[in-house]
Amino acid sequence: VLEDPHQVEIARDAQALAAAEPDSDTVVVVTHPDQLGSSTVRRLRADAAQATVLLLDPGTHALDLFGLDPDFVPAASRTLSPRCDDPRFDGIDLAVDWATFHRGAGCFTDGQGRSVLVAQEGVVVFGAATALTNDQILTADNAALGLRLLGSGDRVLWYVPSAADLSADDAIAPRSLVPPWAAPTLVLAAAALLAVMVWRGRRFGPLAVEPLPVRVRASETTVSRGRLYQRARDR
Repeated sequence: VLEDPHQVEIARDAQALAAAEPDSDTVVVVTHPDQLGSSTVRRLRADAAQATVLLLDPGTHALDLFGLDPDFVPAASRTLSPRCDDPRFDGIDLAVDWATFHRGAGCFTDGQGRSVLVAQEGVVVFGAATALTNDQILTADNAALGLRLLGSGDRVLWYVPSAADLSADDAIAPRSLVPPWAAPTLVLAAAALLAVMVWRGRRFGPLAVEPLPVRVRASETTVSRGRLYQRARDR
């Protein structure tokens, strides 16, 4: 689909995106949409008003900024068929270890009104971005799906949001501030802590009770013994 490799461009900030002048034949790919703020989304919608904006795995924050339904449901590994009227995806099966179903009509649905691929007002939401990674691109028809998504226009513009483009009143998703390896590390640390608790927390038998020494003044001891002698009439 992409005959000329020079048709793929990279814009690393909002100024580079505006300078690229995306038109109706351009697909603007946003790989980290949760790093967008309200001001950068407004600039993106204005600069790429005629282009198709492809959001890869957006979170609730990014969906809300684009005015889309932020309700989504994660799903485990499965193979999905298109089940839509878009001829670009006829006969293509999507297979990923992890995907996100977004509410709305689209392709690769779960049969409950939710879809992995949803298009609305020039914005395409793809909730299975791992299908485009080197690890899973050769699984099922993921490679063909990626080519047809990115190659729907004559030009691909890879937009990398920059924190420098955010204004003072912008808010970004907390998830974008956490590195990708943080979640697996926390899970591994929790498992290790649980193993240590089981190992070190084993019981050594019933509790043993032993008398503890108590400091008693000599005068109190003398008086107490005297009273005991008097009570026992022991002279």
